[in-house]
Amino acid sequence: MFKSIKTKMIILVSLMLFLLIAGSSFYAFRQSENILSNTLQSEAENSARKSVETIRLWTEEKGKIIQNLSNLDSMKSMDWERQYDDLKPISDDDPQIESLFIVGPDGNMRDTNQFETSVADQSYFQQVTANKEQVFSEPTESFETVRPITIIASPIFRDDEFVGIVAAASEEQIAATEEIVSSAEKLSEYAEELKTAVNQFKI
Repeated sequence: MFKSIKTKMIILVSLMLFLLIAGSSFYAFRQSENILSNTLQSEAENSARKSVETIRLWTEEKGKIIQNLSNLDSMKSMDWERQYDDLKPISDDDPQIESLFIVGPDGNMRDTNQFETSVADQSYFQQVTANKEQVFSEPTESFETVRPITIIASPIFRDDEFVGIVAAASEEQIAATEEIVSSAEKLSEYAEELKTAVNQFKI
């Protein structure tokens, strides 16, 4: 009888130890899961914030450059040779700018890559001509490279008369936006991996 009680006690203690260890392990795992999840969330949010700040600073910088260009006498003259002489060095020195270009009131465009076309049907042209204010376009397809670009366009005035548009085409903002999307996608992937690991542990 003594041996029977002793055996039962050993089994009971062993079972309690097993449950204690299993419970502690599961608790530790869940704590690690929460820490990892919070870390991933924080990293993704930080990355997104940095990308948004990059876009904001880029927008301010390029917007000021284009606005200042619109005030130059060469731009106001609507003489392409004079405009080209001022625009070409800027576009060559700035790797973030694909090209700088001038658009006449009729929608005909000429850029620093010596490309010419009509942009009369483009939304940024229509917005600038209608509102006479600087416009940052939605991503659009480049006529030259077929890659997505953003257009920053400012109206040109001569003696308060609207005479054209000076603008820049750039892929930089697109790249920053893609980085935000990439961060969100990575967070989603990590979350799925974490969920799978938890489910496997439960099984």
